[in-house]
Amino acid sequence: MVEVESFIGYIAGSLVTISLLPQLITILYNKDSKNVSVFTYIILVIARCLWCIYGIRKLDFQIGITNGISGTLNILIIISAIYYRKTDKDKKNVNL
Repeated sequence: MVEVESFIGYIAGSLVTISLLPQLITILYNKDSKNVSVFTYIILVIARCLWCIYGIRKLDFQIGITNGISGTLNILIIISAIYYRKTDKDKKNVNL
């Protein structure tokens, strides 16, 4: 029975992690982040870090690994969003 629970845990963690990829890909592909809430992703990074610490302290690698990867993707989204938001403002100033 433990194997089924582990499998479900890995699938759930993987889906949460994969769910971040469309947002990151959209930002990078369109080079636009004006509709992305950076504050939301900052909160998610904090939550992911806490979950990662929790998983490591409990020796639950499903929680630790998946939240560590998700946290990394959240950080990439924040960096991309800030970079492309700044770039958008710079382009507007050049066109004036």
